[in-house]
Amino acid sequence: MIAQNSIDSLKERLDIVEVIGSYFELKKYGANFKTNCPFHNEDTPSFVISPQKQIYHCFGCGAGGDSIKFVMEYENLSYSETIENLAKKFNHSLAYTNEQEKRVNTEVMKRLNDYFVSLRSADLLTYLRNRGLSDETINAWEIGLAPSSMQSIKYINENVLDKEALLEFGVIGKRDDGKFYNRFDNRLIFPIYSHADKIIGFNGRILHSEGADKKAKYINSPQTKYFNKSTVLFGFNKARKAIYDTGKCIVTEGCFDVALLHQIGLTYTVATLGTALGVNHLPKLRQSNPYIILAYDGDKAGKEAAFKAAWLLAYEGFDGGVVLFPFGADPADMVRDGKEEEVKKLLASPTSFIPYVLDTIIKRYDITNPMQKSTALKDCLEFTKGLSALLQDEYAIYLSKMLNIDARHTHQAPKPPKQEASTTEDMAELVVLKALALKEDRINTAVELIDESCFFTHKDLYEALLRNDELTVRTLACRLDLPDLNEDELRKQYIVLITRRYMKYLAYLQGASMPHKIKKINTVSLRLKSLKEGKLIYWSTT
Repeated sequence: MIAQNSIDSLKERLDIVEVIGSYFELKKYGANFKTNCPFHNEDTPSFVISPQKQIYHCFGCGAGGDSIKFVMEYENLSYSETIENLAKKFNHSLAYTNEQEKRVNTEVMKRLNDYFVSLRSADLLTYLRNRGLSDETINAWEIGLAPSSMQSIKYINENVLDKEALLEFGVIGKRDDGKFYNRFDNRLIFPIYSHADKIIGFNGRILHSEGADKKAKYINSPQTKYFNKSTVLFGFNKARKAIYDTGKCIVTEGCFDVALLHQIGLTYTVATLGTALGVNHLPKLRQSNPYIILAYDGDKAGKEAAFKAAWLLAYEGFDGGVVLFPFGADPADMVRDGKEEEVKKLLASPTSFIPYVLDTIIKRYDITNPMQKSTALKDCLEFTKGLSALLQDEYAIYLSKMLNIDARHTHQAPKPPKQEASTTEDMAELVVLKALALKEDRINTAVELIDESCFFTHKDLYEALLRNDELTVRTLACRLDLPDLNEDELRKQYIVLITRRYMKYLAYLQGASMPHKIKKINTVSLRLKSLKEGKLIYWSTT
């Protein structure tokens, strides 16, 4: 476990502009910096970094936090992984409360993978070349061969590799008799990398047909604290820059598909690892919110996987479509067979997610039968009700054409209109609130001068600042439309707020019936006179 004082010293070392600026070009806006948000797609920059508060906030999607949270969200790392990633990046030494608890060094995985690569035989290279892979691609993806379990364990022992670490990574197992074995015996190996370019697991393919009926064709490392196949996209570490640059992402079903599509220039390709595309994969894709192309086999399993993934992506607001490869082929097969241009042509014309889902539902029924047509409509509406009102309207027409029914039958029941919240803002209040958000020590002065009643419009924001509400502090501190007040300017704004409050109290007194009314009016009038002369006095009814 990383020592807290070590984390604290790292935080003091970090500069948020330096951290985020190492990922993107930032533009200075007054005291702050601005760029396009990496967590959602936008044309106008709304992602603001405040050096003074060492925080960021996106006014488009609401993302925000400090340097550590940014790296956690952007790299999809755990807290401890983020601390270690930043410490390495900024040359900061970490201390651990117990050295035995220190995170397993992924170097042991790299050394084992280098061993697998060294075992490429002439037969393996021939097999890979016959699959269409060039020698450059074979080397780039570090494809190797895991030998027999006995041979692997012998190498591990002779080279004193950390068996406990390999156990944690799930590469080797331990039998009841205490003997170790390699899970990936006699398999072709693809290393699986994390976002931080560390090997966290392996994908293994059986090479020989004998005994294949008793073994899975493909296996992945088991789930560990370092590898979760439901969150990892194979090839994402290589594809991320191309995804960000092109605004596209091809999602395939296998490692060979990824390697061969990269080989023909489609370097924004990734794959799921033995599991369907799920909600836990989406944080990676949201980093640049690309146009997603699901490139799946055209067999029954591929169609069903595409249907589920398209439904999910449509609901989650992603744009993109589905490409099913014909005659049971997959992208890797077509590239191997020299059909590179055909592959690119197919991928250039996907069927959009929503029509694909609707078409798939309708094909399940005989719509010449009125009862089945009614059921098909019901299932389609079950899907479209999860879409926005605009998309529901757009696809109502499409659905009516596909089912050959009147469009009025394809509309969802209308929803009651939402009450619009007031968007009125009081700039006199907001500039004071931003000043308080930027410097915590100003709160102490504020509570001596004013209370929540001095805020006619933004009382809730002032109360949130008193609670040190993180989202409120972040949002106010990063607002570019509000000036950053110095101490003298803040003093003048206090006078404005307190004057307004005394004016309101004076109006109340003049219409009220109470003992000592005249005395109170005179007191308030004298205080207003002092405020007008530029003297800063506190707000009070006494």
